[in-house]
Amino acid sequence: MYGTLLTSQFNYQLFNFAVGLMNDAKQTIEVAELLAPSVVVPGAHGQYKQFNDANSFRTYTTERAIGGGATRIAFSASDAYFNCKPQALEVGIDVEEENQAGEQGVGLLRESKVRALVNGKLLSHTFDLFTYVAANVTATAGIGNFSNPDIDPIAQISGEVRDLSTDVGTLSNVNALISIDAWLAIINNKQVKERTKYSQAVPLTEDQFGLQMLGIPIKTKIFSIVTDTAGLGQTTATKRRIATGDIYLFYSVPNPSVYDPSAFKTFTTKPAFIDGVRQYPTPDNRQMIYALDWSRQFVKTSALSVRRITVT
Repeated sequence: MYGTLLTSQFNYQLFNFAVGLMNDAKQTIEVAELLAPSVVVPGAHGQYKQFNDANSFRTYTTERAIGGGATRIAFSASDAYFNCKPQALEVGIDVEEENQAGEQGVGLLRESKVRALVNGKLLSHTFDLFTYVAANVTATAGIGNFSNPDIDPIAQISGEVRDLSTDVGTLSNVNALISIDAWLAIINNKQVKERTKYSQAVPLTEDQFGLQMLGIPIKTKIFSIVTDTAGLGQTTATKRRIATGDIYLFYSVPNPSVYDPSAFKTFTTKPAFIDGVRQYPTPDNRQMIYALDWSRQFVKTSALSVRRITVT
């Protein structure tokens, strides 16, 4: 039996372990961090700049005549508010599990439970993000029918990149996220095969996509993220991919703040999205619960900074 606790306890050892897991698993959430990079803020509530006006990206005449005045920037971005909402996951260890693990194995048992928490957190975070983005970005009409042999996917994607770069005023920090279904439709398209049959001995890779196919140095990431809507178990029939058939083209800076016009951001109050790892016993004293707490909010910073293509 676990001793009765009047309040939950902060477990510093498991907190450090969880933060380490998040750092090690950074590649796992690379897709999410590229699409909506995290911005650590001092408090759960505050202001950020929205960039939904073309004037936010305009250039200026900077030459000043002697004795003359300077061109004054009228900052047209408006203030909006973020409000990070509390998030939590928890898992229990039965007293019998600890008995079976023994004194030598109980530490590894607790770490395995925290690992399950972090893995669940990562997948849930990415699923929630893509759900938010899909609800806030409408696919460009009239394009994306890459199964049609008369359609050139490269020409259509290049056109969207061109329009995006016109809106944001640069090609720097323009990225492409391509779902595995969309990627397969691209590389199996007749027009794309014609483009590559004399230059490609092996199938096209994501590293080659920007420069070789589009002629544009954009960072490209192919992703396949699977969620199981059945909850417990591995029932194949309930598994589905997130953002099936979607391509997102967007502007996103590597180290965002509340002021830059990245398309999306994730505001959070702590690095690695972890406020702490708490532990407390159940009322019957038969389980110790380990809880992971964090806070976050997704925001769409700029409608001008993102394009979506839904591939059919």
